[in-house]
Order: sequence, then structure tokens, then C-alpha cells
Amino acid sequence: MKWTRQLLGSKNQKGMALLLALFTMMFIFFLVIEITYTTNVEYAVNANSINRLRAYYAARAGLDLSLLRIKIYLQAKNQLGEQIPPAQAKILDMIWTFPFSWPPQTPLEMSMVDKEAIQGKVKDSLLKASYRTDIFDEGSRIDLNDLDSPSKTIRETTGKLILNIYESKMAQDDGWARAHSDFRPQELVNNIIDWIDKDTASKNGGSEKQYYAKLGEEGALLPPNRGFRTLNELRLVAGMKEELFQILKDQVTVYGIKAINPNYASAKVLESFDTSLTKEVVKEIVERRSDNAKGGPFIDAKDFWQFVAQSGGRVTPEKQQQIPLTFDAVYNFRIRSIGEASNQQREIEAIVFDIDRIAGNLAQQLIDERKNDPGVAGATGQTGAEQSGAAADPNKKKKTNSNVPLPKGPPRIVYFYER
Repeated sequence: MKWTRQLLGSKNQKGMALLLALFTMMFIFFLVIEITYTTNVEYAVNANSINRLRAYYAARAGLDLSLLRIKIYLQAKNQLGEQIPPAQAKILDMIWTFPFSWPPQTPLEMSMVDKEAIQGKVKDSLLKASYRTDIFDEGSRIDLNDLDSPSKTIRETTGKLILNIYESKMAQDDGWARAHSDFRPQELVNNIIDWIDKDTASKNGGSEKQYYAKLGEEGALLPPNRGFRTLNELRLVAGMKEELFQILKDQVTVYGIKAINPNYASAKVLESFDTSLTKEVVKEIVERRSDNAKGGPFIDAKDFWQFVAQSGGRVTPEKQQQIPLTFDAVYNFRIRSIGEASNQQREIEAIVFDIDRIAGNLAQQLIDERKNDPGVAGATGQTGAEQSGAAADPNKKKKTNSNVPLPKGPPRIVYFYER
């Protein structure tokens, strides 16, 4: 009996030891899994942080290279612009218009020796990320802030151009027009003007504040009666719906050049000049300016409007005079640089703005308006006397900004956004 109790006690102790050993092993296994999971999470977080940093600096590298390309273009245009025939002037544009990426894309027809040489340089580089950059002409868009320009010509023309964008949409898209039958383009344009003008009376009648009263405390501060600082502010304008914003956003800017360059303006901006500039007419304009065999870039306003008339555009001389045009070099640019590292991506958008040249354009426009009756300044910024003189003397040299000394250092960035 005593021996039986001893045997049972020994078996109980062995069973407890086995359970304790199993529990300990399970606890250790749990710790290993938890530590492994935490370590993997920390590694992934840190790796993503490093890759985001790599992507950011890759995007910065693309931005810096784009600034260098713009500087080289402006220097070349400043020094060689007068020596290059107008038909060949766009050759210099390739300095900034050509998209660039790193690692460089190798054409299929490139030899294996050249491809291996490029791949070897990529491996030797310290940049463990990739980037791609694009540069766009920002000045060829319609400047919203010109709705409150001191120049009457620029102020009135800007309002008409924005109005034409919406009216053209309604005229060319019957389905959209039926879906927005209650839309009144002039009322929306008036609300945009009320956003930036100095008075508090609405151009649609009543007080500007009444259209923002439903926003409560935030609405009490609107409209701010100042210029637009970003395009996204346009979404806050009374009556501005998202679909209306999408129609306008790619045609307007807040960094314009107080004129529009037909050699770079988008098709939509060209259509806004007049309802007679249909898609077919605009297509011919774009083909002409892009092909030297068809005439190449437009030289001046006379050349442009003559071609418009030949292509079927019926723009009256009075309206031609009201649209400020420029045929000078591009000097306002929008840069978009996207950096990528592993699964992380960062984007930088910046705008280069030549304030001195913009101020010069506006000053010349105001001088011309003072010399003539209000609103009579020509489409090229010349006074009536200057235009008559130019007609009398075809060899008279046209005013240009190409010889204006360039400021030292990199181009001036006035807008910088990261995402």
C-alpha cells in the first residue's frame, strides 16, 4: 500500500514536470513569434521611412536638374534668340520640353554595348532610387488674378476668356449642357471676380457675403477680397462645383504673364479666344506651330490672326485687339518631379516665376492704355501709333524681352509643394 502511494506520487510529479515543460516551451514559442513580428514591423516601418527619404531626395534631384535645364534654356535664348530664325526657334525648347528620367530609358534600337555602358553607370551611381521630371509652360494659361488687373484691357479680356471656356463647353457638349441646364456661366465668373476685387458689393447684386452665409463662421471671412494664392481656393468660390472646377483648372493659373502665347497655349485656352475657334480650327493652329513645313511658330499677332482667318476662325478685329498676346520666350514654368524608391513615391511640384518680366509686361500695357483711349491697346501690347509705325516700316525691330539680363543664381521658385 505504501509502495503504491509512492508510485502514484512519483507519476504525479512527472506529469506536473511535463506540463510545466510544455507551458514553458509554449511561452518561449509565443515570445519568439511576438519578437519576430515586432521586429518585422519595425523593419518594415524603418525600411519604408528610408525609402520615402530616398524617394524624396530623388524627386529633389529631378527638381534641381529641371532648374538647371531652365537656366540653360534662358541663357541660350537670351544669347542666341535674335540669331535663330523664327521657324527654328523651337529647337531651343527641347532643352526643357523633353521629359527626363533616371535611370535613363534606353531605346530598343540602341546597341548592347551602349546599353551595358549605361547600366554600368547606373550601378556606379549613389542614387538608389529613380525619378522622372516634366516641365510645362505655366504662362500660357489664363491668370485668374488678372480679373482685378490695373489694366482694363487685361481685366476685361480675362473675364471673357473664362466665360468662353464654359460657354464653349455648353455649345460643344449637348449632354453636359442638358445636365447643367440651370448653370449660369456669367454668374460664376462674377463670383470669381468678387473673390478678388476690393469692394463688398456682388456683381450679381446684393452683398458678396450673402453667398457664403451658409458656411457659418468660416463663411464670415469669405470672400477674402484678395488675389488667389492657389488654384484650390477656386473650389471655395460660391457656385463652384467640382465638375465646374475640373473644366477650368487646367486652363487657368495664378502665375500668368499678363498675356497669352499662342505658340504654347493649350487647345482649350485657344478655344476660349472665341466661339468660332472650333476644335478643327484649333487643331490646325497646333499643327502649324509644331511643324516648320507648315509655317512653324507664329511670329506675331498679325501672323497668328491671319492664319486663324484662313483656317475658318471668324474673330472680329475689335476682339483681336482685346486679347493680349505675346510671342516672346517662355519664362514661367511648372516643374513636376516624381521620385520612387521600392514601393514609396514622393512628388514635388514647383513654379518658376520671373517677376521682373511680368512687371515689365504690365507696365508696358498700362503705358499703352494711357496713350490711347481705355481698352484700345493692341493685342501685341503696342499702341496705335506704334502699330502704324510698324506697318509703315516693316523693318522696324519689334520689342522683345530676349535681351533682358538674366538674374544671377537659379530661377526663382514662387510655389513649392510636396506630397
